Amino acid sequence: MVLVEYQPKGLHENYVACDRLEVCNSPKFQDTPNDNSTAIILNNVGAEEDSELPEIDTVGSCKICGNPEEEDKRFLTCGHVHCLHKYYHICCLQSKQIASDIQRDKPCWYCPSCICRVCLSDKDDDLTILCDGCDEAYHLYCITPRRTSIPKWQWYCSSCSTKRAKDGIRQYERRRLKLHRNVHTRLQRKKYDGIDLLLYAADKLRADEELVSCTN
Repeated sequence: MVLVEYQPKGLHENYVACDRLEVCNSPKFQDTPNDNSTAIILNNVGAEEDSELPEIDTVGSCKICGNPEEEDKRFLTCGHVHCLHKYYHICCLQSKQIASDIQRDKPCWYCPSCICRVCLSDKDDDLTILCDGCDEAYHLYCITPRRTSIPKWQWYCSSCSTKRAKDGIRQYERRRLKLHRNVHTRLQRKKYDGIDLLLYAADKLRADEELVSCTN
């Protein structure tokens, strides 16, 4: 697990990273030979290449998947002193969430909930809101349209709003399809009920005719 020490002089200032903090430099990217995916290699700061990784954390759990740290699923730890989540598997994060030009020279790493996803800065916490869908942070003055106050009810970023709209359309289409199938089933049932009634009437008439012929 990547550890960060904090010297409390300001909300986002004077963070002192330990020698083995792995995300202070921007990541190098190399293509994997087996597919088109990209492997992220994080440089160590002030550590030798053959230095050992810190021990596995047995208490924390990843904010995204909820699972603990493992040998092949190491944690990044948010350096914000007020972060409620702290722990993230590197494999659960997108590359843009792990490193950016803005965070390149920072002494520690901030998670998506502690840094504005538009300007990628960690200032103006009192003007920052969290999306109720993805839990990522946004400044009131960075979103479109801009807001002047924290919303009282739920708020969703543009990506989550689009996803919710698509999900709503799909749910509506499923309800309409289900209703159509139910109506079609009822019509088919009425159709067969009518045929059964006609067949019953024909059989009844035939039986009556046979009874009359027998009595004569």
